[in-house]
Amino acid sequence: MQRAEEKPGNKYFIYLRRILILAIFGLIHMQLQPGESLAVYSIFGLLLIPFFNLNKFINLVIGILLLIMVLYLDAKILTPLPYFILGLASAQFGMIFKFNRYKIWSVVALISGIISTIGWYLLEKVYVVPNFKLLRQKSEVSINHYAENVDHYHHLITIFSPFMSIFYASSLILLLNISWARKVLSPLKYYGSMALTNYIGQTLLIYLAISIFSGKHWTHVDTLWICVCVYVFQLLISTYWLKYFKLGPLEYIWKMATYMKKIKIIK
Repeated sequence: MQRAEEKPGNKYFIYLRRILILAIFGLIHMQLQPGESLAVYSIFGLLLIPFFNLNKFINLVIGILLLIMVLYLDAKILTPLPYFILGLASAQFGMIFKFNRYKIWSVVALISGIISTIGWYLLEKVYVVPNFKLLRQKSEVSINHYAENVDHYHHLITIFSPFMSIFYASSLILLLNISWARKVLSPLKYYGSMALTNYIGQTLLIYLAISIFSGKHWTHVDTLWICVCVYVFQLLISTYWLKYFKLGPLEYIWKMATYMKKIKIIK
């Protein structure tokens, strides 16, 4: 919304067009990946509009209360809304310009890290395989309690995921305050700049891998290596692409459709 305010025209119309194009990308992507999130995010993006003009403290309180409610009810489908509101509040507080507050982020990383460690320990203790067919002993008891155990396990993931996310983000911010770490992690900025292209591109690359190795039995280790290869490939392509172009391919389409004008993409 801040960028929309800097452009000529009604900022709300610009924002709505941006959300609409995102939804279209999501609906197209859904044909390949039913579990995709862009269409869902676009819906919550619309619900975020009333919060744009609210006080930052009000948004912070509403975001925290909604997040607590969602975690308590285990309503995973609603989790984007409190995260979006908290993201808006953090922007209103200018958090993006306070990444050099080393002591504050150290405390945040420490607290969230302790809670995350507790979460990782509990999740390890109650781990449930993702598919019933993977159970080694399919006793009558395991059949009756498998679904219940899966729900319990996923509920724990929902509860601890905000703290793990905060720990991940705050640790990354602390690393970016170190010169050598900032240099090592610099390629990630190219990957993030092409987030939409890379997100949808992941699905296409996985489909390509499946078609090439059709009929192969996939183990968990195999899927891990596929993910690593896809990530490294996209990281290299993103870095190379943005040396010559200002935007990723889908980001370029998204921006042109949002502002309804031709945009120069070549540097």
